[in-house]
Amino acid sequence: MSIDMMTIAICAVISGADSWVAIETYGCAKYEWLKTFLELANGIPSHDTAVASTGGNPRTALPHLCESICTVKSSTISRMFPQLDEINP
Repeated sequence: MSIDMMTIAICAVISGADSWVAIETYGCAKYEWLKTFLELANGIPSHDTAVASTGGNPRTALPHLCESICTVKSSTISRMFPQLDEINP
């Protein structure tokens, strides 16, 4: 699963999404904001892509998504959130 998809899923679930369709809808609605810090090379992933990548309910998949985020290289995080370099040089 891509960092983009994980980030969209986490933001959407925090905002109340309870299905992959709702996560896709959230992503589409927030596309302009999301593209300010995500690559979104192929646009917003469809709910079919999310189910194929994770399976099941997004709320049960969320702990696995968070665990995956913790294993991301710090260089990726720095690229995604350059403002952190200004806070913690």
